[in-house]
Amino acid sequence: TVFCLFVFIYFSQIKVKNFKRFVQYQKDYVNYISLEDKVFLSEEYIKLISRLKNYNLSCVQVFSYDAVLTYLLKKNSCTKFNYIYILSSENLQNIFITDLENKKPQYILTKNTYKNLSGFSPDLRFKVVKDFIKENYNVREEILDWKIYEIK
Repeated sequence: TVFCLFVFIYFSQIKVKNFKRFVQYQKDYVNYISLEDKVFLSEEYIKLISRLKNYNLSCVQVFSYDAVLTYLLKKNSCTKFNYIYILSSENLQNIFITDLENKKPQYILTKNTYKNLSGFSPDLRFKVVKDFIKENYNVREEILDWKIYEIK
């Protein structure tokens, strides 16, 4: 009977511990998802986002692999191409250019260097779009490794 009592107490404690962990997990989870974005960002992104918030952006057009910028700025993409990695064919690049011509975003954000899976920057992969941007936009500002192009 002592053994049974010991086993009962042991398993009761486990249940109480698990319940306490569960309650603490819920509190930690709520606290975690309530943190500001900057807690999770590098200094580079914090500086970029801070600077971009000074622009009067109605939407954000990003010509980089950083699709998260629209979320961080709390703005929609100016075109339906919020993730440019899919622009692999020249046909898709031309569709993207048509969308840019129709929507005429005031600014386009690009990044100069990349350390991603493909190893190729959008300038190298999507030459048709790059040429369009160079013809129709001027560099307004450079922030760290980023360029902000403004429509001509």
